[in-house]
Amino acid sequence: MLMMFRVFRLVICSHSPLTRFPPSCYPPVCFPTASTQQFPISFQRTQATMPQQRDLIEQILDDHLEIRAFCKEIQKHRDNPKEAIKWFHQLTWEVARHSVAEELVLYPLMEQELGSWGKQMADDSRADHQRTKDDLQFLSDASTLEEMQMHERYVKMADELLVHLDKEEREDIASLKGVASPDVLLKAGKDFKRTKHFAPTRPHPENSMKPLFETPYSLMVAPIDKLRDLFRSFPDHDAVEAVEAKATGHS
Repeated sequence: MLMMFRVFRLVICSHSPLTRFPPSCYPPVCFPTASTQQFPISFQRTQATMPQQRDLIEQILDDHLEIRAFCKEIQKHRDNPKEAIKWFHQLTWEVARHSVAEELVLYPLMEQELGSWGKQMADDSRADHQRTKDDLQFLSDASTLEEMQMHERYVKMADELLVHLDKEEREDIASLKGVASPDVLLKAGKDFKRTKHFAPTRPHPENSMKPLFETPYSLMVAPIDKLRDLFRSFPDHDAVEAVEAKATGHS
């Protein structure tokens, strides 16, 4: 019972903004004794190393750079299946949180600032997210990407995801940047960062097109996702930190 209580406290604590601090900053009851390398990198990043006061667009572009970098790492380790699947788990973790934050912050802002045109672009991007989440869910139990069916589905997902990132930057973000004030984008950036704290860490395609239900659903499933992540392998802390720093230019 004590161990179950500790795991439950871990999952609840992971919703706090304090997740920017390393596990050693918490009381022992919040964390099991497993190596911190089992957690995705952003669980371990200290507040001191995080750029402050970044607006919505800056944060989204940084996320896109990291997602592209994780895809490259999967390709780089194609001859090392165990390492490749770790990077795939890191990619899934980032894409799941990023997509929910966009659906709850970016797309409503586009609809608000750009009217019917913004709504059309937001709906198109939500449909892109739906396809990516469908593919990630299909791949979620894969122990390796070597099997033909899994490999083909991953390649399809990655190709479509990268096309979506380019389109979103070229159309959605460029259009929003032209009309939204700096204050609006800064406030939205704070909301985006906060939303990623409680967002699920695994794909849930059933809610991509239902923004009214996504917030309460995310609050319910995120603790379960984070508990399941304890039993997943992730890349080495330093390796991910180096990849992110190289991609974004942030140390």
